[in-house]
Amino acid sequence: MIIYDGLKTDFMKSVENETLADEIEAEIFEKMGRHTQKNEFMSWVNSMSRMYMVIKDDEIPNDAGIVIEYNIPQTAKRVDFIISGYNEKSTPEMVIVELKQWEKLSKVEKSDSLVETYTGGANRMVVQYVSKNTAPREVYAAKLKGNIRKSSVDNMFKGSGCYTDTENNLIQTLLVDEAHRLNEKSGIFHNKGVNQIKEIIHSAICSVFFY
Repeated sequence: MIIYDGLKTDFMKSVENETLADEIEAEIFEKMGRHTQKNEFMSWVNSMSRMYMVIKDDEIPNDAGIVIEYNIPQTAKRVDFIISGYNEKSTPEMVIVELKQWEKLSKVEKSDSLVETYTGGANRMVVQYVSKNTAPREVYAAKLKGNIRKSSVDNMFKGSGCYTDTENNLIQTLLVDEAHRLNEKSGIFHNKGVNQIKEIIHSAICSVFFY
């Protein structure tokens, strides 16, 4: 279920007129029959004004699609913000944005790329990409680095055997690629830990497995 959808121009006009949060609230009541809590309403006011600054970029075409509060069918999950359109080859593409109401971030020691924030009753690192094999990590890391020095992004990418001694829920999100390749145990001789999937799940508040 989509709560709000429109074009970039519609979105920008609603933000400029300070009516977007009211429009979302009205759509939620009409489509879901529930009233909006004040803190949720204020989160839209704050987040959408920030997204306005992103969307106003001239490189984003005026006819790009904007979706807010997409409720994933048969789940209690939802996607906060989606930008959709076509690339130069007329292939449909979309960008999914997860909006957070974090008051502050702090740098993770010994890392130039990771930050942590207070959430769920503790300070947590935000996200890491995980794979058994080094090849996909190296490809994605190279794309992110560009001309940036190597240490700037390396800690965002970890092998699947790195979580045998990690505290529970230390990391906000782990994105696990090629999950079908994970081993039961870690280490060169497969003698460390108990179960990689279990250890990954315990290490993060949210673990996403791609097969």
